Amino acid sequence: MIGRNKSFVFLIVVLFVLNLGIVSASFSFGNFSINQKYSGGELISGLFNMSFDEQNNDYFESSLGGNITLNGLLEKSEHMEGPDYICNPSSCQNGFASSNGQTTKDVNLEGKETVGLLLQGNNVEISNFSINIVSDFPETCVVSQVSVDLLDDGTIDFMNFDYIDDLCGNKLYGCFDEDDVNGEQLIGNVPYCEKISLFSAPAYRIGAKVNKTADGGELKMEMYDLSDEGFLGRCDLPSGNLGENEMDCIVNYSSPSSFDALVCILDSGNSGKYQINRETKDVCGMFGVDFSQGFAADYEIYAQRLRYASVDFNLNQKNFERLNPESDMLGMLQEYLDEVYNSECGSDCVIPISFLGGSQEVIVSGVNLKYLSSIGETQNNRIYDLEKTSFTLSSSGYLDFNLEDLGFVAPNVEGTKMLNINFSGEIVGSRVINISSGFNFSISPRFSLIGQNTLFKAIISENISSSIWNFGDGNIVNSNSDEATHKYLEEGTFNVEVALTNVDGEVSTNTFSVVVGDAKTSANLTINDYRLRISNLTESVNTFPAWLKTEIEKSVNPTDLGTRLNNLKQNYNLATTDEDYLQIMNSLLAMRVPYSLRFSSNGSLPLELGLENIDGRYVEELSLEEDVEELEERIVAWMQRNYDVKVDFELYSLFYDDGQEDVLTRFKLNIDDVGNLDSAYLFIDYAIDSVKFKEDYGQKRIGGGAATYIPLGEGDKEIEFSLAGKIRVGDLGAYISPDVKKLPVLGGTVGEPVEPKRDFDLKKYLIWTVVLIIVFIVIYIILQEWYKRNYELHLFSSKDLLYNLLSFIYNGRKSGLRDSEVRDKLRKSGWNREQISYAFKKIDGKRTGMFEIPLFKGAENRKVKKEIQKRQAGRVDARFIKSPRM
Repeated sequence: MIGRNKSFVFLIVVLFVLNLGIVSASFSFGNFSINQKYSGGELISGLFNMSFDEQNNDYFESSLGGNITLNGLLEKSEHMEGPDYICNPSSCQNGFASSNGQTTKDVNLEGKETVGLLLQGNNVEISNFSINIVSDFPETCVVSQVSVDLLDDGTIDFMNFDYIDDLCGNKLYGCFDEDDVNGEQLIGNVPYCEKISLFSAPAYRIGAKVNKTADGGELKMEMYDLSDEGFLGRCDLPSGNLGENEMDCIVNYSSPSSFDALVCILDSGNSGKYQINRETKDVCGMFGVDFSQGFAADYEIYAQRLRYASVDFNLNQKNFERLNPESDMLGMLQEYLDEVYNSECGSDCVIPISFLGGSQEVIVSGVNLKYLSSIGETQNNRIYDLEKTSFTLSSSGYLDFNLEDLGFVAPNVEGTKMLNINFSGEIVGSRVINISSGFNFSISPRFSLIGQNTLFKAIISENISSSIWNFGDGNIVNSNSDEATHKYLEEGTFNVEVALTNVDGEVSTNTFSVVVGDAKTSANLTINDYRLRISNLTESVNTFPAWLKTEIEKSVNPTDLGTRLNNLKQNYNLATTDEDYLQIMNSLLAMRVPYSLRFSSNGSLPLELGLENIDGRYVEELSLEEDVEELEERIVAWMQRNYDVKVDFELYSLFYDDGQEDVLTRFKLNIDDVGNLDSAYLFIDYAIDSVKFKEDYGQKRIGGGAATYIPLGEGDKEIEFSLAGKIRVGDLGAYISPDVKKLPVLGGTVGEPVEPKRDFDLKKYLIWTVVLIIVFIVIYIILQEWYKRNYELHLFSSKDLLYNLLSFIYNGRKSGLRDSEVRDKLRKSGWNREQISYAFKKIDGKRTGMFEIPLFKGAENRKVKKEIQKRQAGRVDARFIKSPRM
């Protein structure tokens, strides 16, 4: 009884708190209204206002899926930076805090590590920067041992370009096939070229197989980048011997990534003394460096990568320009200071430098940073540890917002749902919403080229009579079919809301993200976005303990996603046409990469909230007993007397652009052995193979493998485990019980009453107690009836479903089935444990929720009998409806 009273007080407190305004030290909400009725797929709508002061860029999150940052909301709304709110720093970008400055720093690299430079003073202008980098990673063919990402923006700006003249891999000939050779060409001063796809390398050996007919001539090799038609380098070939020769030379060009090269051979002396084989089947070579003429033939030209030397290089302006010919390193650093700090470093400015690579020790030294500021010319020769910091936002007062700008969508599930909207981990708005589900559908395409008419079509098997398309850029199109044409005039990602009406008049609404822009640019932006998502996902997964990490990776594996993305990135580097980039973009859109992994709900509840769903057959099996009378009630009574069990739970979910996917629920049972018992068992109504325990608790299978039990010794216990998907505490079917023979008989003496102290006015105490009891009973009856109606509506969308289920139970009993057999049939038919347990209690006239004052119980029982009678051919046999009141 004490446990039930605690639950009641908790319920009253929750209802009271939800009606209070929400205030914290850095943000506050005034009005927060949420509209109640939605079609499945419709945006959650309503109004709210809030103010904030030096607030981190935290997330708004919906309990039904979706999130958006505060800054993202401000950008989508009509509020303007300056008059309505300000960012610190003004760039509205996350920054870094520096510490532990050293002239030489050892960096233990394992994937990625970020250090930084520190600048102070106002009106900062950088005049020089260089740094030495040494690694213990050996020479390699695979990839640059260390790559450098200045500014930590996801772009590789520098790599090891020192090479050893040691060949890596096979010679690559492009499309040339010696089996298809059909002639020879004289080599002159107009080059013969072959397209060859090359991997990253510090330098390349390029050459050709030629036939020398006489002495003379000056053979040269050249290399170009097909994507931007840029000249990459030239080298001289040796003169060779008469007859066939394979001749090559080194072109000193370093590439940080794969690319398509055009490798060419020519005789600058035009001697006519050299010939090269050609073939004309499936060609990708050309005569002359004319990128507009297309491919004509293939020539026996090859290229081969060279090995990376050990890492010992100086990152300075000259070497940076070698890898980035059209870039200015100092200008890039200065632009970063201007954008992020407005070059005002009175409170310190930090420039991040990220190192990427495999497991190795990197030594950073020789820092030479010179800059001019309001405090004079400064030289800083230190490198600093960095810690990421969030930018903050402050409003000019309360700002008004439309809930639609949050982008939260009502799920396409019929019935009522509790919607909680959180900000910074706190519930700021809450309401039960009613959803009318429609039919499911998608749309195609999810990408549109800017400035071109695009035909959008709903993907659905229904016959559609009309549709309304809100394209998210202010344009709405009404259509008499399931498609519509639209032209976007701006780049970006747009939320397209589509309402379809089928031939039966049913309406379904859904919202989709559509990426708009140039295919090449959009694909590159999407790849960078996905790379950041996968990096964040990897960090999130790595925060989990090993026993949970393995379970999460069954649903999403960052390594696999990274491999798939790298393959698409390689295809991107090899692409040359708009069709290629469009195909890559469509592949990216089809690749579901979550933008977040986190818990979507958590809490702590008493285990007794799920005791209505326990299955006593398991303790019967362990006790070698059968058909024990009032077994479940006796277990509950014994457990409430001897144990206090609190269940901490966390539901972890993946959040995608198109919705939420629940991964697993983590439970921790805090078992308080108040009875100081030395022999009892914990039962969990899930198969042992589906439960992932944190450690070995001595768990064993029972019920033919359908459930799990754990022997409990004396004393308190903590038992932690996880289950796949979203599992509520009430669905666990968990309980503690001894052998059946040790269970009490209901109605027996539980304990001696305690004589009350009489050192106060007993008469007044009794009067006030009676008054409080009467008030409590009135309030309790109101809550009891409210809870019963809403709990029943939560389980069954219509009363017909409930009474049909009761009729099925009645018929099963009448045909001679045991209740356990009826339960099994219902589970196999798709009913869940909570619905089944509720129905059995209902037909037996037992309480179905809170401890119940049976004021209207007789009328309810008569109603059950009447509804079952409607669904039977003859009279109802009361023997199979166990309530004595019937």
